[in-house]
Amino acid sequence: MATYELTIITAGDDDIAAAGKIVEDTQKILKEAKASIKQEHQWGRRPLAYDIRKQNHGYYTTFEFEVEPTLVASIERAIRLHGKVMRWLTTEAFDEPSSLAAPTSAAAIDDETRGAEELLRRGSGEAPKRPTKKKVVKVESAEDESERQQQVEEALSKILEDEPEKK
Repeated sequence: MATYELTIITAGDDDIAAAGKIVEDTQKILKEAKASIKQEHQWGRRPLAYDIRKQNHGYYTTFEFEVEPTLVASIERAIRLHGKVMRWLTTEAFDEPSSLAAPTSAAAIDDETRGAEELLRRGSGEAPKRPTKKKVVKVESAEDESERQQQVEEALSKILEDEPEKK
């Protein structure tokens, strides 16, 4: 037996009773597959990232259950045939969530650090840092080095004049 999580999204325009009926049907599908439901989390009505079947809201429900791995495909097939579930996702649950957070390489550590910094910025209300565009100034070809140096200094002063002062 393995532990899985199944998240379903039902139509958000339906009333709560209709969404509850679909959740009950999903529970029946799981029980018919001889799955033991450990937990059920009803997230409620939430906005969708994009429209699905002309719906912009959906009722989210997550089931945590144990079942034989060979039966997962039949569960997903039964949900697909049900027709009232707009989207679903089945994932294998891990016993130790802390093992997911353990970075495996220096690149993973850098990604984790960047993600933490981004969360801190979001929490503080500060806008995320975006790379600034640099102005490119073409320097004409010069006959001698002193003329080229003068052109570079002029271009640099022009760039500095255009940039607002940073505090």
